[in-house]
Amino acid sequence: MQLGSVARSRSPLRLVALLLALPATAHATTEGSAPAGGGLAAIAVSVDLAAGSMRYGSEAVAIELDRNELPDGKSVRIAPVAVGEGRNVVHVVVPSKTRKAAWEAIVAGGESGKGRVVYAGVTGLTRGRSDGEGDRTGAAVDVLARGDGTSIVAVGDLREDLRLCGRETTLLSPQVLDPKSMQLRGASLQRLPRAQRDGAERIAAGLRGGPADVPIGRLLAATGASTALGKPAALTDGNPSTTWAEARSGMGLGEFVVMRAPEAVPLVRFQLTVAPPGANATAGTAPRSFFLVTDTKTFSVTLPEDGWLKPGASYDIALKEPARTSCVALVLDQAYARSNARPEVALAELTAYSEFDVPNASTVSVARLLFGGGPRAQAAAAVLQRAGKRGVDGVMEAWNELDPAGRALGVDVAVITGCEDGAPLLIASLDDKDRNVERKGREKLERCGRAAGPGLVRALGEGPVARRAKLASLLAFLAPSAGLAPIAALLGQGTAADRQTTRGAFLRAARSAEPGKLTELLHDPGRNAEGRLELLRAMGPRIADVRDDALPVLDDLLKNAPSFQTRYVALGPIAELARGGDRASLDRFAALMSRDKEWPVRARAAELALQIPGARQELIERLRDPEPRPREAALRAIAEERLSAAAVTVEALLARDPWTFVRVAAASALGAMPQSPDIDAALAAGLEDPLPQVRVAAVEALGVHRAATYAARVRTLLDEDNAPEVHLAGVHTLAQMCDGSALDRLTELATKAAAPNAEANELTLGLASIDALGKIHPPDLARRLAKVTGKDVRAQVRGAAQLALAAPGICKR
Repeated sequence: MQLGSVARSRSPLRLVALLLALPATAHATTEGSAPAGGGLAAIAVSVDLAAGSMRYGSEAVAIELDRNELPDGKSVRIAPVAVGEGRNVVHVVVPSKTRKAAWEAIVAGGESGKGRVVYAGVTGLTRGRSDGEGDRTGAAVDVLARGDGTSIVAVGDLREDLRLCGRETTLLSPQVLDPKSMQLRGASLQRLPRAQRDGAERIAAGLRGGPADVPIGRLLAATGASTALGKPAALTDGNPSTTWAEARSGMGLGEFVVMRAPEAVPLVRFQLTVAPPGANATAGTAPRSFFLVTDTKTFSVTLPEDGWLKPGASYDIALKEPARTSCVALVLDQAYARSNARPEVALAELTAYSEFDVPNASTVSVARLLFGGGPRAQAAAAVLQRAGKRGVDGVMEAWNELDPAGRALGVDVAVITGCEDGAPLLIASLDDKDRNVERKGREKLERCGRAAGPGLVRALGEGPVARRAKLASLLAFLAPSAGLAPIAALLGQGTAADRQTTRGAFLRAARSAEPGKLTELLHDPGRNAEGRLELLRAMGPRIADVRDDALPVLDDLLKNAPSFQTRYVALGPIAELARGGDRASLDRFAALMSRDKEWPVRARAAELALQIPGARQELIERLRDPEPRPREAALRAIAEERLSAAAVTVEALLARDPWTFVRVAAASALGAMPQSPDIDAALAAGLEDPLPQVRVAAVEALGVHRAATYAARVRTLLDEDNAPEVHLAGVHTLAQMCDGSALDRLTELATKAAAPNAEANELTLGLASIDALGKIHPPDLARRLAKVTGKDVRAQVRGAAQLALAAPGICKR
């Protein structure tokens, strides 16, 4: 709508209102022009934000930004640029107000008076994800002053992951405006601003003559290049036979390689190898000068001669002050011109050195500097991290000379080096006396996963059995397939605890193993009968997968009056096969449980009878075993199975067995069974047992059953029993019974805990009583706990009271 028509059809007030309602950019127009010259007519350019367009002469082009991105008119820049040959262009910048981007255009006057757009488009890192992964790309326009009043206008690409140190973006694959043709053409372009070049620190490189010094660690790692023949990594790979070369026409002016550097390590010097040893002098072009750019400083380096005429020779580049930086870029400048039709500036190796790179230095001497863990130690660690396996070996040799802080840095060296080379050091850290070092090493090793397998397998073959058993557990967790055979070879060695640890490790490793692998281990000719039995025992439930191979082995082991040890160990594999439904194994297992002449075998069988339905009757029979330990083992198993069919016999054991531990196990077994009046009555009778251990077990079992019928008997124990452990069990049981009649007694016991001089028993019983009151949670709980919540009450008691008050309670109202 034309504003004139609005004025004619609306009142003045309505017109003002309409104008105020229009977008802020609707009336924003910015103008600029470039003068005539070099045969080109003058050109006038204007940006109409209301229309979202740029006009030049009688033509217009749309601004490719969303309407909500358009800025106000003050942010638009239109500037003339002299480009040489007496010619001028207009540079237009319309920045986005919502993101780091702009719409830019280069407009030139035409020879016939008609203008034309040389370039127009959105610039900035506009393509790709903005999630910090560094994979955004885009386009850019650069206007670079020449120093003679004219400027170079360049258009190119941007990559977030490839830029000169200290800069947000750097122009790649530049096309430069040719002032003669007024066309964009590919060209070499110095990307460093003139001010940065002029302010660079000047360094004259010196000829070293021979090959470059070998550093303790390679401190530079090339990550990319503006152009490349060959891989940019060749410049920092430590191999002077490989080269990086720029791939631009001309002398490679401005082409660059970007390298990572460890910021913790101050760089004191560089050495540059221009041509590989034995190279043909005509195969490359040498730089005459170049720039080294860090995060904060720029160095202008001049070489004394054509380096391609001295293959293999290196040049020293000494810095006046150490440079601490995370980034180093080598930017080409001038080159030695020769008769090459298509010169390619090529370099073999750039090496950086730290203060640790001194004569006779070694990774061991640097590793000793880790001691203390300060800034210099951290710099030493960063150097060793880049020394590969040599760095790890150095730390290993210096390990016993380091303090915990130094050893912690040593672990970092192993991690950065990689799991294969670093594993020996990480494994060594598992034995460290300092918990932080041990934890750090374990965490790093666990992150390695399967890659830690080879190192752990090697470590499993040497050292004390206890340590090897510990490593077996880690190997089974990280690399089970690699650990199966090495762990099997360790079975049966060391103490009982070591053997148990190793069996557990093998069982974990065997979980995902193919049955054929288990069979192969079982028939290993190097494994004797005892070793095969230990292997079957360690297989656990996986023995069912090798049943047909396991049964003959067991038959052979158990013939001709086998030893006690053999019978005892064989129970595990036999029980697993019986659980799997093998009838012969069930019969053999039942026979060992009922008729073996050694009571430990009968007791062990009772322990293993769980989940073997066919063995339940024999398990109940073990309750009549003449030896107490098989009776106890049977009671524990019956408790696990909640086998109420055994209740009558168990009640008899609680009442009459001469052994205390059997009566305790009997009370626990009755508590595990479903509640019944007969069982509860038997437990109540157990409250009269002369030994407190049995009375405690009976009280706890009544609590499990919530047998409130016997609450009065339990309350009596609080007053009449002389054993503190019975009092404690009684308090817990009264809470489980939700016994309201015990509230006053529990309150009394809780209050005693508030006394400053409360004895240990009073404090323990008081804390338990506070917890019991919280579980019962009567309406007047706050009043009952008032005396144990005061500021003068010890923190432990006050905290218990606060928890009780906040508890929801377990009793229904």
